Amino acid sequence: MFSKKTTALVAGAMAMGFAAPAMASEAELAAQLAKVQQKLAALEQAQSQDWLNERRAEEVKGLISDVLADADARATLLQDGILAGHDGKKFFLKSADGSFKMNIGGQIQFRYMANFLDDRDNETLHAFQVRRAKLKFSGKVNDEFGFKLTLGTSRNDGSVSMENAAVSWKYDDKLTVVAGIDKLPFLQEELTSSSKLLGVERSSVTEFFTLNIGTFVGAKYDVSDNVKVAIAAGNDTASDKNGYVKYGEMAGDIALTGRVDMKLAGDWSQAKDYVAWMGDDRAWFAGAALNYQRVDRDVAPTALDGDYFGWTMDTLYKANQWMANLAVNGAHFFADDATADANYYGVLAQLAYNMDDKIQPFVRYEWMDLDGADQIQGATVGVNYFLAKHNAKITTDLVWFFKGMDNGIQTAFGENPFSDSLGLNNNSADFDNNDLVVARAQFQLAF
Repeated sequence: MFSKKTTALVAGAMAMGFAAPAMASEAELAAQLAKVQQKLAALEQAQSQDWLNERRAEEVKGLISDVLADADARATLLQDGILAGHDGKKFFLKSADGSFKMNIGGQIQFRYMANFLDDRDNETLHAFQVRRAKLKFSGKVNDEFGFKLTLGTSRNDGSVSMENAAVSWKYDDKLTVVAGIDKLPFLQEELTSSSKLLGVERSSVTEFFTLNIGTFVGAKYDVSDNVKVAIAAGNDTASDKNGYVKYGEMAGDIALTGRVDMKLAGDWSQAKDYVAWMGDDRAWFAGAALNYQRVDRDVAPTALDGDYFGWTMDTLYKANQWMANLAVNGAHFFADDATADANYYGVLAQLAYNMDDKIQPFVRYEWMDLDGADQIQGATVGVNYFLAKHNAKITTDLVWFFKGMDNGIQTAFGENPFSDSLGLNNNSADFDNNDLVVARAQFQLAF
C-alpha cells in the first residue's frame, strides 16, 4: 500500500502533467486573439475612412449640383447668359455669343495749378482742382450698331453733364455711319483722348483753333489699310456750344468738316498717344482737315458774325523712343458788312523722349499770329512719370508765354483760348504783354 505522502506526490505529478498542455493552448489562443483584434481594428479604421470619403464625395456632388442649378437659374433669367470681366484695357459686359458688348471705363484727373502774371492785383493764383472726372460707356448691340456715351463733371461745381452721346452703323468693313454729339474730326490733339495727352493740358494753340464738340451726322471710311477719311455735317460750333443749342436759335446754317489721315509706317494704334514705347516699331502719320461754317443772316448771331473757314495739317513721328509732333493751323473769318475780315494762324511743335517706359521728358513750342496784330509765343517743359502707362501717371510742366499776351485775345467764336489750359477761368485779366508763367502738376487714374 502506498503511503499518503506517496499518493499525494503521484497525484500532484499527474495534475501538472495534465495542466501543462492546457496552459500552452491558452497562451496560443490569446496570441491569436490579439492578432484578430489588430486586424479587426485596421478593418474598422479602413471602413471608417471609406465612409468619410464617400460622405465627402456626396457632399461635394451635392454642392456642385446646387451651384449648377443656381447657374442655370441665373442663365434662364438672363436669357442666353452674360459675361463680365476686364480685358486688360477696360471693364466689360457682354452676351455669351459676343453679339452685345458694353465697355465701361472712367478717368479722374487731380491737379494743382498756379499762374503768375506781373501787374495783376493778385499776381499769383493757385488752387487744387479735379479737372476731369468721367464715366464712359461704349460698345455694340450687335455686329452692326454701336454706341458711345460719356458723362463728365464740371470742374467748377461738380455738376454732371453729357459730354458725348453718339450711335454708329457699320455698313460694311470699310464704311461706318455716325450720328449724335461728339468731337468733330478736325484737330489731331483735340481728337487725342484727354487721358493720353503729352502735357497736363492741351496746348493753347489747340484751344484757339479747336472746333471741340458738335451735333452732327457723318461717316468714317477706310479707303485702304493706310488711309482713313471722316466727314461730318451738322450745327455750327459757335452757337452749338459743346453740342447743345436751343432748337431754332443757331447762328449758322450748317457746318461741314472733313479729315483724312494717312499711315506712312507703323500701326494705327500708335497714333492714339504721344509716347514712343520701348519695343515699338517706327511709326509715322500725317493728316489734314477742313471746316466751313455758313452764317444764317436771318438769325441774330450769338458770336459768329460771318462765315468761317478753318484748316489744319499735322504729322506724328515715333522711332527709337523719340516722339515728334507738328501741327499748322489756320482760321479765316469772313465778316458781314459791319465788321472786318480776320485771318489767324498757329503752329504747335512737340518733342519727347521715353527713357524707360517710366520717365518721359518733353518740350512744346507754340506760336500764333492773330490777324497780324498780335504774335503770341510760348514754351512748355515737363515730364511724365508712368506708374502704369496712361492708366496711372504723374505729369508736371511749366508753361511760359513770353510774347504777345494781352487782354483782347479771343477766337472767332468769342472764346478765351487760355482760360481752360492755363487756369484763367475766362478772365483774361490785364495781360498788357506781360509774361505769363503757369506751373502745373497732375495725377491721373484711368480705368
